[in-house]
Amino acid sequence: MSGGWFYYSGFVIANVLFVAMAGALLITNKSRQLRFVVSVVCLLQVLSWLVLSIAGGKSPQVSEIKIGYYLWLSAYALLGALHLCKEPAESRSFPVPFTS
Repeated sequence: MSGGWFYYSGFVIANVLFVAMAGALLITNKSRQLRFVVSVVCLLQVLSWLVLSIAGGKSPQVSEIKIGYYLWLSAYALLGALHLCKEPAESRSFPVPFTS
């Protein structure tokens, strides 16, 4: 009962939120700032594993970490960037065909 279960359950929650946030990105524009904050918190959770691995010295070196982790980390970074960059529906301009 060292509390490791609490830390690693954060990854489970982050992965579940990733699916929800990706779906919300495709479906709605509501609560854009909240979704961005949640995606950044999930990104920080995933990044914390690398930081703790480097600081702890017990885990593998950075060069030994497999590409899957870096893809996982970049997916969270991309999700946060997409939530930040996506325009709200009100500000989109659609071309109106010229009618006479």
